[in-house]
Amino acid sequence: MSTFKSYCFWGSLHYYDRMHKKLSENKNYHRRLIKRRSATVEPVLGTLLNHMNLKRVNTRGMAGANKHTLMAALCYNLKKYLKFNPKKVLTMSIALEKQVQKTLALYFRVFSAMLSFQKCQPGSATCSCLKK
Repeated sequence: MSTFKSYCFWGSLHYYDRMHKKLSENKNYHRRLIKRRSATVEPVLGTLLNHMNLKRVNTRGMAGANKHTLMAALCYNLKKYLKFNPKKVLTMSIALEKQVQKTLALYFRVFSAMLSFQKCQPGSATCSCLKK
């Protein structure tokens, strides 16, 4: 067992120990993984910090910070999704427009549900989110 990580909420450290052993024995594999992660994850984090207002989170509590981060990630994915331009025939673009409308409607419903859940106090007589 690993002494580096004493507690794991997955229940078993078997997979962690196997990966730790593999990374410590094979330095080239470790470097390759780090390069791949830095090429895929870090540009997204940089975009979120610089262009999606995540340098400072002006909300109270972890729930508000989680909502702020979730909305920034949602905006990033939606912006990327709307820039996607497949090279297909006209009928495919009509189908894609319908899919975009469905996706936007879904995002709007999720966002409005998050806002309505934030306003209500669970268990109170005025709470309408649990009555639906």
